Amino acid sequence: MRIKKYDFIKLLLAFTAVVSMASLPANWQNVTGHMLRLSFIETLSWIEPFILSLIALFIGHHKQCFMAEYRSLSYYLKIFITFFSLSLFYLSLNATIVTSLFSVQKLTTIVSYVYQPSNLLFSLFWLLMLAPVLLRLFEQLNDNVKKYLSIILLVLGTLTTLIIFYFNRYLHIIDYTWFIWLLLVMVMGSTDYLQRDNRDSVSQHVYQILSLVVTFLILIGLFLGRYFSLKYHFAMPQVFNLHPFGLLNLILIFLFNRSFKLSHTNLTGSQLINKFIMPFIVIFIFGNMWQEISRDWWMRIAKLQQVMTLPTNTAISWFIFRIILTFIFLMVVAYVWQKAFNAIDLRNWNSGWINAILVAIVIPSSFFILQLSNVSFRFASLQKMDRFWIYLVNILILLTLYLVILALVNRYYISLGLYSLAMAIISFANYQKVILRNEPIVPLDVKNIVILPELIKMADITTQQILIGVIGLLFIIGLFILLQHILGAKKAFSLPIRFIFIVFAALNLGFWINFLPKLAVQWSTDNTSHTVSTNPIMVKLHYININLIQPQAHYNNNGSALGFLSMVKVEIMDKPSEYSEATMNQIATKYEKSAAQINDSRSRNISDQTVVYVLSESLANPSRIPGVTLEKDPLPYITKLQNESGGLLDSLGYGGGTANIEFETLTSLSMNNFSSSLSIPYSSLVPKVNFLPTIMQDFKQKNAIHPYTGLTYQRNDAFKKLGFQNFYTLTNGTKTIKYQNKLGNSPYVNDRSSFDEVLELLKQTKQGQFIQLSTMQNHTPFLSSYYNKNWPIKDNLTTASEASLNAYTVGINYTDNEVKDFIQKINQMKRPITIVFYGDHLPGIYNWKDDNSAKLKAYDNILHQSDYFIYSNFDSKKISKKVASPNMLTPLMLEKTNSKVSPYYALLTQLAKKTPAVERDKYMGTDGNYLNEEKLTKEQKQILKDYELVQYDVSAGKNYLSDKTFYKTK
Repeated sequence: MRIKKYDFIKLLLAFTAVVSMASLPANWQNVTGHMLRLSFIETLSWIEPFILSLIALFIGHHKQCFMAEYRSLSYYLKIFITFFSLSLFYLSLNATIVTSLFSVQKLTTIVSYVYQPSNLLFSLFWLLMLAPVLLRLFEQLNDNVKKYLSIILLVLGTLTTLIIFYFNRYLHIIDYTWFIWLLLVMVMGSTDYLQRDNRDSVSQHVYQILSLVVTFLILIGLFLGRYFSLKYHFAMPQVFNLHPFGLLNLILIFLFNRSFKLSHTNLTGSQLINKFIMPFIVIFIFGNMWQEISRDWWMRIAKLQQVMTLPTNTAISWFIFRIILTFIFLMVVAYVWQKAFNAIDLRNWNSGWINAILVAIVIPSSFFILQLSNVSFRFASLQKMDRFWIYLVNILILLTLYLVILALVNRYYISLGLYSLAMAIISFANYQKVILRNEPIVPLDVKNIVILPELIKMADITTQQILIGVIGLLFIIGLFILLQHILGAKKAFSLPIRFIFIVFAALNLGFWINFLPKLAVQWSTDNTSHTVSTNPIMVKLHYININLIQPQAHYNNNGSALGFLSMVKVEIMDKPSEYSEATMNQIATKYEKSAAQINDSRSRNISDQTVVYVLSESLANPSRIPGVTLEKDPLPYITKLQNESGGLLDSLGYGGGTANIEFETLTSLSMNNFSSSLSIPYSSLVPKVNFLPTIMQDFKQKNAIHPYTGLTYQRNDAFKKLGFQNFYTLTNGTKTIKYQNKLGNSPYVNDRSSFDEVLELLKQTKQGQFIQLSTMQNHTPFLSSYYNKNWPIKDNLTTASEASLNAYTVGINYTDNEVKDFIQKINQMKRPITIVFYGDHLPGIYNWKDDNSAKLKAYDNILHQSDYFIYSNFDSKKISKKVASPNMLTPLMLEKTNSKVSPYYALLTQLAKKTPAVERDKYMGTDGNYLNEEKLTKEQKQILKDYELVQYDVSAGKNYLSDKTFYKTK
C-alpha cells in the first residue's frame, strides 16, 4: 500500500475534527442569542465519535504494525509522553495567554485521560496503549470465534444503547461505552473475513464512493432532522445520532470497513501513530481539556459566541475563519510534535524539534510562575482581563532571553536548564520582594546586588537555607550537564546562527526598552488619557498605562517581562506644554511677591534653628484598618501630638516606597509629577542633575542617620550629592553609628538607639543644624518571635496577617514610648528644636480572610494613610493639615516655626494650604477619601500647574530658575 493515499483524507478529517471540537455543547454553555444557530453548531459535534471510530478502524487495518509493538516499552512511553506533553502545553497556554482563571483543579487535566472514563481522551489513550496487546490476543482466536464474538458484542452494545435511550435512564453509562466501542471497531477492522478481500477494484471503488455519499447524506439528514425538530417542536431520537453504538455510527463504520482493505507497510506502530494519528491526538486533546480549558479558547480567544448575534453571512464567515485559524495553529503543533517524535525514533537527541517542544512548555510556564510571584502566588489575584496579545509579547520576550542563553552556551539541555533555574530564582526573589515591599523587582534593584546579604536578612532567610539552596542549584546544573553528556547531544548551532540570535535579541529588547517609556502616563489633568496608550498598535495589544511608581499593577496587567523592560530606560518628566523661559520668569516674579508677603509676618530664620526629620519605618496606626479592633491605642502619645499639630500623611507606598517618600520630604518635589518610569529618584535623578532644592540647603550643618546599610537605593551617593556632610550607618556610610542595640529578637537597631544617635549629634553643637533620621525598628518582616509580648486584637484577617499584625503593633507601641522619652529630652534643651515625625507607609501585612482583593481595592485610601506630627520645644504656631502629602511637610514646618521662606517654599506654602494631598494621581480630601479632579477650583489647578512647571525646570528642564534667587531665602 502507498501511504500517501491517506494524506488528503487525513487533512479533511482533521479539519472536521476541529469543527467538531468547536461545536461541543460544553463550549456553548450559558451562551445566548440565535438558538437555531446554536442547535446547528452543536449538531456538528456528532462528527467526533465517527472520527474516533475511524481511528480505531485504522489501527485494526494495520494490525501487524501494532502487534509488533507488543513488547516495546518505548512504544508505551511515547504514547504517554505525547499525551502528557500536549496536555501540559495546552495548560500552560491557557494559564498565560488565554486566561488567568487558574485553579489547582486545572492541573488534573494533564493526567485525567489516564483515569477518567467519562473523558473522551481516556478512550483514545487506552485504545492506543492497549492496541498491541489486544490485537495480539485476538489474533490467537479461531476465525469462527472472532467472527461470532465480534458480531455478538456489537449487537449487545447496540441493544444496550437502544434500551438506555428508550427508558431514558442511566444515560451516564453511555460515557463509559466509548472505550468498548473503539476496541470493537479496532477488532472489526483487523478481521479479514469482514472485508471480503476477493472483491475486484471496481467494487472497491464503489464501496468507497458509497461510503462518502452515505456519510454526506447522513450529515444532511442530521441537520434537517435538527431543523424540523426545532421548527415543529418534536424530539429527535438520540439513537439516530453518531453516538457510540448509535445506529448511524454503526452503518458508517461497516461501510468504511468494507471500503478499504487490510494494509501492509514497513512502518512501526509508533511511526504510524506519529504520521497519521498525531494530528487527531493534537486536536482531541485540545478539544477535550477539562475544567473549561477548551471552552476558554473558543469563547475568550476565538470569541465564537459572537456567531449568535451577528448577521447570518457575517456569522458564517466569522465561524469559518476562526475554525481555519485554529486548524492552522493545531496543524503547526502537530507538525512540531511529529518532527520531535521522529527525532526520538532516530535517537537524535540534539534535534531542535525536541527542544522546541520543551521550550513551548517551559517558556509559557515560566511566565505564569513569574506572574504568580507578583501576587504572592494567590491564584485569585491574577489578572483576569483579555490579555492574550500583550501576554504573548511577554512570552516572546522571555523566548528572546532563552535564545541569548542558547547562543552563549550552545547546548540545548544545559541552556534550557539554566533558563529554568534563572526564572525560578527570579520568581523566588520577586515573591520575596512582593512579600516584604508589596512591589516586584524593578531594573534599579539590579544595583542592589551589592547589598545581597542585607536583603537576605530582610527576607528572614537563614544561612542553612542559603547553603541548601546553593547546593541544590549546583546539583541541578550538574544534572543538566550530565543529561547533555548521556544523550550525546552536541553543539546546537554554528557561530553565524548564534550571532544572529544575539543581534535579534538586542534589537528586540532594545526596541521595547526605548519604545515603552514613551507610552508612560502623563500626569496631566485629563484623566481620560491615563487609561491606555494612544499608540494604535499598543491599543490592539491591550497595553494599559499604569502608574509605575507602584509597578505591581503594571506587571500584572502588562506582564512582568514587558513591565520590567518599560522601566529600564528612565524618562525623568514629561515636558509641560506651557514650559518656556518667559513662563518661568512670570512664575519667579509671582512667587517672589508671595514670599515677600509671607516673610513680612515671620520673624525667624530656619538656619538658626535645629530641625530633625524622623522617618519612622512603616508606622501607621492599625486601628484605622477596617475589620481590625484594638483594645487600646498602641500610639497614644503620637496620636496626642498628631491631634495638636499634625494629621494623616497620604503615602504613595503600601508596604514599600521608603526612599521615594524620604526624597519627597527632603526636596518637596512630588513623585506624582515625575514620569512613571522614574521609580527611584536617588538612583535615576540625583546623579544626573547639578541642583535640587532641599530643606538642608539653608543649614551649615546637616547629617543623616540610617541604622542599616547606606547602599540601599544608593543613599550614600545621593545624600552626598544633596549636601549631607555625614551619613551615619551600620555599614557603607561616612561614619558608623554609636548606638546599635536591638529590641528582643529583632535583627534591627531599635528606635531608642536611633534617637540616642540624634541626641548625640545635638550635644555636639548648639548651632542650628539639620538631621535626617530614617529608622529601622519596624521594618518587615514582622515575626512573632521578635517580642515576648502580645497585643489584644480582634480582626477578620488571615492567620498569617494576624500574627504579623500582632508583632507589628507591639513594635510600634515601643516606638510610641521611645518618642515620648525622646521629646522629653528635647524639651530639656535650651535651644529651638523642631521635630517633623512621619510614618513613610503602612506595612504590607493586611490580608483579609474573605474577598481580600475586593477589600484591598475598597480600602485603597486607608492603606495609604500613615501618621505625621510637627513638634517644637518652644512656643510655636499650631498648624493642622488633616491630610498632607510628603512634599507639604517642609512648608508646614516653616509655617509652624514662623520661619521665612524662599519663593520656592512660598509656592509650596500655597500648595499645602490650598490644594489637597495628591499621590498616584489621586487627590485625597480632608476626610481621607479620594476627590474627583473635577472638584478642583481654577486657583487650585493653577497652583498645581505652577508647581509642575517648577519641578520640570529643576529636574528635566533648562534650569531657568536655578540661577536666580528663586530657591534662596531673603
